[in-house]
Amino acid sequence: MTKTEKPQKAPASNERFDSIQLMRGLAALLVVYVHTPFAVERFSVGSCGVDIFFVISGFIITHVTKDGHRDFLLKRAIRILPIYVLLTGLTFLLRNTLPLGILSDYRASPSSLFLSLTFTQNAYMGSPLIVAAWTLIIEIKFYVMFYIAVTVSVRRRKVYAALIVILMLICALPYNYGQIWLGSSLLPIEFIFGIFAYWFLNEAKRPAVPKALAFILAVASMLTLLYVDHYYFNGTARSLTYGIPALVFFVSVFEFFRGLRVPRFARFLGDISFSLYLTHALVIAFSGYLLKSVAPSMELSGVLVCILQIVLSVAVTIPIWYLIENRLTKWLRRKLMWKPIAKVTSHREGQG
Repeated sequence: MTKTEKPQKAPASNERFDSIQLMRGLAALLVVYVHTPFAVERFSVGSCGVDIFFVISGFIITHVTKDGHRDFLLKRAIRILPIYVLLTGLTFLLRNTLPLGILSDYRASPSSLFLSLTFTQNAYMGSPLIVAAWTLIIEIKFYVMFYIAVTVSVRRRKVYAALIVILMLICALPYNYGQIWLGSSLLPIEFIFGIFAYWFLNEAKRPAVPKALAFILAVASMLTLLYVDHYYFNGTARSLTYGIPALVFFVSVFEFFRGLRVPRFARFLGDISFSLYLTHALVIAFSGYLLKSVAPSMELSGVLVCILQIVLSVAVTIPIWYLIENRLTKWLRRKLMWKPIAKVTSHREGQG
């Protein structure tokens, strides 16, 4: 290599991965949109945000365990449980105190609360109280699988995790996948796509991807995702019809923004994406109810109402994210996570 040549590949050394924050924010906005009346009644698209989230999870979990698995499950629990438990409890309370039809046509039972809080629901027991949280049930099972893999071998954790996921899917075949994975699809394969993305972007010996090619692939893969999403190429093949474009989109966006600055607002949307994912259904339901109360003839499936509900979902999420996911999570990490004990040197030893 001459002095003027650039290395063919730069490692993904930015621990924060700002481009991933951008993708998280976009995925969350897609999920918010798909639950608006406009999307439900006029132009349904956006559930592909879930597939992007799964690919991201596979990548991130592989990355954060590169040095071992100390506090791995505890970190995941601290990140997920506080806001999930509080919002699940709030949803249970509201569904049993507000008039029927605002949040649901049915009251929430104590058993549904228990199943939601223990992540033990499946396709035969109904959805969690926070409907969008069905993905968490799948994701938490993946965390456990990955913990087993990294416990066996940190260096080979990627291969072992992929094998464990595939083995569990095979074991679920007689139960139509629903007993274990909540649904009839092979969605956990998308975590394997994320593991592959980590290997490809950080460890594979390959030439650098030109920015122009990365941009074209990112746009093309997103358009493909929106197409298959709108025409609902779902079912058991979803992990392929959605998962492969989601993988290409993730890798392309990551490569395009390598060395570039991601706008601050896009990074912030990524920061609040989990809170937004959990709170938006409540905001959409309440805003729809209030709009109908004020203007009974208003068409909730209009474009302006859709934009308003998305903006309101983000606005309501910000203080919830700040107080719970940001402040409370940091406090819990300080109190609960393992810290190395510094060696104390006595005054006499210091002089020696």
